[in-house]
Amino acid sequence: MKYKKSGNVYIVKIDKGESVIEKLMEFAENEEIVSGKISGIGAIFDPVLSYFDVSKKEYRTKEFHGEYEMASCLGNIALKDGEVFVHLHVVLSDGDFKTIGGHLNSAKISGAGEFFIIPTIEINRKYDDNVGLFIWDL
Repeated sequence: MKYKKSGNVYIVKIDKGESVIEKLMEFAENEEIVSGKISGIGAIFDPVLSYFDVSKKEYRTKEFHGEYEMASCLGNIALKDGEVFVHLHVVLSDGDFKTIGGHLNSAKISGAGEFFIIPTIEINRKYDDNVGLFIWDL
């Protein structure tokens, strides 16, 4: 992983074979960023995605195998129980141009991982019984 700062924006490159979530967490900890906005593109392999079933208040998780184009990756950094938490959603495309999407639990970079991160004021997540998730406590 390599990164540079331009004004208030960080430009982050995650290298082939590196874990997306782990490297973004490492970056946030190194730069002491506790909250922020994340956007990115690239290519990943063997992603694990989740879908939150609102009526059941639970995640359904599925492992995918192979390489995927990461057409869009959006998310944020916030504090959850006092720890930095990276929350990402992705839209992925396979070799047949079929798309899948959801909450990104894990994936490794297969080609390139290019991200912009913009720090914000501190945001904390708090469990909301109505939703069944840790959501922003504003």
